[in-house]
Amino acid sequence: MNYECKYLYAIIRKPQEGKTFICINNIKQNPNTIHIIFTMNTIKSNNQFFERASQEFKDKLIILNSHKKTDSSHFNNVLEVIDNFTDNKKEILIMCCHQVRFCESIQKIIKFFKKMNIDKSIIIHIDEAHEYIPKYRKELYEINNENIIERVYLYSATPFKFWEKHDHLIYQKIYVVDICEQFKIRESEKYFGVKDAQLICIKKPKEKEFEDIVDLNKTIPNFIIERWDPRLQEKNLGNLWYTKNRTYFDLGKEYEFLCFLEYAFSKCIQKKFIQNNEFSYNFFPAYTRRVTHFGIMNIILKKLSNALVIVFNGIVSNAYINNNKGGIIEIKLENENEPSKQIENIIKKYPNRPIFITGHICVGMSVTLINHNIGNFDNVLFSFPQYFKQHDVLYQMCRFLFNYIGWPIEKQDKIKKTRFITDNLENYTICLKYEQQIDKINKEMTGSLRTLDEVKGTIRVKQSKIPIEKKNEKLNKYIKSGTKIFKVYEGNERSEKEIWDNVEKWWRWKKGKDITKKSRPKKNNQGFMECSTTHKPKVFQLTELKSGLNKLKWYSNYQLVENTYNYLRLYVGYDSLEHNTEYTIFIRWLVIDRNDIVSTFLKENYAKK
Repeated sequence: MNYECKYLYAIIRKPQEGKTFICINNIKQNPNTIHIIFTMNTIKSNNQFFERASQEFKDKLIILNSHKKTDSSHFNNVLEVIDNFTDNKKEILIMCCHQVRFCESIQKIIKFFKKMNIDKSIIIHIDEAHEYIPKYRKELYEINNENIIERVYLYSATPFKFWEKHDHLIYQKIYVVDICEQFKIRESEKYFGVKDAQLICIKKPKEKEFEDIVDLNKTIPNFIIERWDPRLQEKNLGNLWYTKNRTYFDLGKEYEFLCFLEYAFSKCIQKKFIQNNEFSYNFFPAYTRRVTHFGIMNIILKKLSNALVIVFNGIVSNAYINNNKGGIIEIKLENENEPSKQIENIIKKYPNRPIFITGHICVGMSVTLINHNIGNFDNVLFSFPQYFKQHDVLYQMCRFLFNYIGWPIEKQDKIKKTRFITDNLENYTICLKYEQQIDKINKEMTGSLRTLDEVKGTIRVKQSKIPIEKKNEKLNKYIKSGTKIFKVYEGNERSEKEIWDNVEKWWRWKKGKDITKKSRPKKNNQGFMECSTTHKPKVFQLTELKSGLNKLKWYSNYQLVENTYNYLRLYVGYDSLEHNTEYTIFIRWLVIDRNDIVSTFLKENYAKK
């Protein structure tokens, strides 16, 4: 296969719309092939995929993860996996997508199959690929380039991070798969989307913030830290909720969020959306830090004595209820690979209670929280202003969406209109627009190669900045550069002034104008001249300066601008930092050819602002 035509294949579907079903059908349509499936990097996602795939391919499956071995199909290291491929005729490998698996394990497996000359090709499937492609572009490029790799499929509801405008061709144009044409799977009309939810926007009372109304302490309760995150004490990381004055990156303003949640939750109880002794199904996704998951649990259990809160995160997958003594009982969920089945089982054990799901990463992608026995969510509390510029993250948090094409008719008749409860309309608007764009892709763009600009529409997509060396390499063949050296030392037949006169003459000849005051090194109080290479100006010892100059790229230390093709930069290095009378003057020079290509490049990348 010609590598230039060996594009990546994108399978784009909305959250919970059946990507796993499509992947399984893809495997069924490609027998006598090795299939390697990368799931999201959580044991829960890994096991969920294994559970669904085992119904079709029980004898052909291998699962590779670090979890405790559960059966004969489960392995903890790649060498055991390789042995089983040959000895037991396994064909399907499922593993988490993280650095070791993507950068080491897959390479060992490919190397093994190439060495054995096995008459089978490999198809790779990457679930939630938007999360991993940006991290492993180089590795995926190399994997895709292997002759033994027949095809790479990327599955996602938020696919725009697949594309990279400035990278290799395989990331500039990606083939959008026509699911109906290739797999004979029609888009389901029985899908509950963002558009089907009931929007309820809870505004702040006039001239007040939610934190002014509710009585919530800014200190994280001690029992939460001691029981679920003792490292906060051990590492002296503080015991306060993050606030608008103390937030970090996308961790969010936890205190403001918890205040909104408590206020909105009280409103839900007042309006009887949620009642203490009746079943309702509620989704209150949290912020990144685990303590906020338990902060939500604490708020819920304080307000509703009969509530049951399920927390999914990297540490626990447990349910929590009140006891009769003012404490909290922790209940381990049954050992099921399907999270929705775990939830269903705990609901049966504790009937007639309002059920709440919270967490962050483990409820933000990949896992399914809804099935036909549980039903869909009654209420979703949704407030993520920290993601207003990361539309994909916000849309992935919509785990209340679901495909009900396989539900019994009597269950379909009982589907509720989930309430989308938020404090900011933008939460809803972003998710709705994202859903509409995914629909547009699947109606108008499948079965063809597409660029990012074609698929993203008006969705905000955070693109990585081009490394300056990659950007400037387009000019490599149009540049000439070098260094002119002048030496000042005692005993020189020319005086210091004469040498500087020569420096100025050479500069004027090369640049066409005199040295400006800004271009001259400035003298400090000790009479030493200061200059800079990468940091603030300082006095350089000669050997240090030479070493620094040798490491500079041709464009380093020049401020490239449009319509300018001639650049000079002056440096001074002293033989000794104890004497300011002997030094060397270096003039680095750069000349760029004048042509249409260069002019266009400088205008596009270095236009004067």
